Amino acid sequence: MTDKLQRSWNLVAAHPRPLLTVVSCVYLPFYLLYFVTVAALWLPDEAADKLFGLIGVLLMPIANAMVVFLTHHWRQGVNQSLTAAFAAARQRWSKLLTAYISVSFIILGWLAVTVLPGYALLMILKVKQPLWLLPLAAFAIIMALSRYAFLDPLIVTQGLGPWEARQRSAELVRGRRAAVIGYGLLTFLPPFLLESGGELLADYMKPDFGLWPLIIGTCTGFGASILYVIPVVFFYTYYQELATAPLGGSPAAAVPPGGRASELAGVRAVDINQ
Repeated sequence: MTDKLQRSWNLVAAHPRPLLTVVSCVYLPFYLLYFVTVAALWLPDEAADKLFGLIGVLLMPIANAMVVFLTHHWRQGVNQSLTAAFAAARQRWSKLLTAYISVSFIILGWLAVTVLPGYALLMILKVKQPLWLLPLAAFAIIMALSRYAFLDPLIVTQGLGPWEARQRSAELVRGRRAAVIGYGLLTFLPPFLLESGGELLADYMKPDFGLWPLIIGTCTGFGASILYVIPVVFFYTYYQELATAPLGGSPAAAVPPGGRASELAGVRAVDINQ
């Protein structure tokens, strides 16, 4: 486990400036506009959170695709420009967004089959402690997300469609679910805790501390955006290790069902370098 994390961290540590530039170009205007909108009272807090939450969902595929594109070429010893990375992200934006939205609905399905029965049981037992449902919700989210850990590299580097990428990712995760969950917790928890902690602290400080809650929430949100680069890079490198494993040593060849090896090796290999 340590070796896998170290290899991905080496890629991050070797290219901090372009990665920070990607995050800054995508998310810094987003957070600055959010800050100004709320500080100037152009929108109520709740309405601003909903609007910018939606905008954040639309920006996520761009940032993730740019990071995967750059990392893919760095791993091959090639430096690509941010312009080329943005062009690749723009080409794959709709596929990634569709995949993310579909996974969100899958998560809702998992929540329905886990949390709702638990809620019904609490009602029957007349237990008024909804916090008991949090472990069930966390379990549902983790189990759903872990199946699709490799969506970004499959769509960005292989050019697969949303449905095909979901199917292939689930195949790659099969038999190594515990490892994927463990890696996910190690890499996603730090930015998640930073972002969530900032939001909780900001909510606690309202309304007695002026603009400080907004400043804290904005800064921790942007800081979390920087840290989210690490899991994106990690799961790209993890995917590449599976994809390049010797035949017979792993069922993870980077060719989706249907035997289109020549297409992926030819046409789509050209795609990623455009």
